[in-house]
Amino acid sequence: MKIPRLIPITSCMLALLLSSCAARSTVQSRIASYPDFFEKLSDKHKNLVMKHRVTEGMSKDAVYIAWGKADEIKISSQNHRSRETWIYLSYEPIYTRSINVGYGGYGGSRYGRRGGYCGYGGGYGGDFGYGTDVTYQPYVGAKVEFEKKHVVSWETTR
Repeated sequence: MKIPRLIPITSCMLALLLSSCAARSTVQSRIASYPDFFEKLSDKHKNLVMKHRVTEGMSKDAVYIAWGKADEIKISSQNHRSRETWIYLSYEPIYTRSINVGYGGYGGSRYGRRGGYCGYGGGYGGDFGYGTDVTYQPYVGAKVEFEKKHVVSWETTR
């Protein structure tokens, strides 16, 4: 029957559509959410924020509007000065080729590309599967250090 196969495919497509419609945080959406923060910035910092740029002397509010919420925040101390570091993660795709050979025979079981159980094999002979799996490895894509609520250093990965 083709109808039962359509239900999972339709469900996946609907989930993908709904997830792509979810509101993503952008510079424009953050400005709209916090217009007072943006209006208090100097003209120089407003221009940099609009270009997704950060520079020394910027406030935490300006960095938030430019780059959004940090993935991680660390608090530290150096030379009796407290520092706050905002870390932004990026993700690198890792591609892995997989080849799996199952065993057949009448009534034998099969295993899928990822090693999952797929049911019973029919007839004589073996099953063969191959493909490419993708996982995403996080890395530090950007970092901003603050002292007294202002940027003292920043770095990004190209």
